[in-house]
Amino acid sequence: MTRNAVRAIAAGVFLLAAAGITGLLVLGNRDGATARLDSLPPAARAAILEAARGGAVRTIEATTEAGCDAYEAEIIVGGARIELAVAADGTVLRREETDHAGGDEQFVTLDDLPPAARDTVLRVAAGADLTSLERKTKQGRPIYAAEFMADGKEVEVWVDAEGAVVSREDEEP
Repeated sequence: MTRNAVRAIAAGVFLLAAAGITGLLVLGNRDGATARLDSLPPAARAAILEAARGGAVRTIEATTEAGCDAYEAEIIVGGARIELAVAADGTVLRREETDHAGGDEQFVTLDDLPPAARDTVLRVAAGADLTSLERKTKQGRPIYAAEFMADGKEVEVWVDAEGAVVSREDEEP
């Protein structure tokens, strides 16, 4: 066997191994597992970024939708929350939009909160994933409602712009 043939075989084995490892990483990231935008297939990533239109991608989860592997993204754009399910090839399988525009409620991201309010929300949530974050107006002042799960309970905490906890509700799911 020539030296070039050995190199070609070694390169082929390396490429197959790399493809197998990549396939295992992607397949292992199923059933609601959190995914990173930069780890998605390029077409799925492009579809999510197109839907975001300069908004913020809050979460991405690997899932199964319409019988195929997909990615479900939660996106906040201009006060609207978009839930988008995208196949690996970039096909949009489902799009649901909730819009508070025009009202006194608006979906926001942590980056939209004043620093004191953001710090309080993060401290109170203690590492839990936020399921909802909204800006509301109460008596002419902004107030932020954060929802998350803690100790098996649904928690909603209201924080003012200065970071004071206005109220907190813990409910059984």
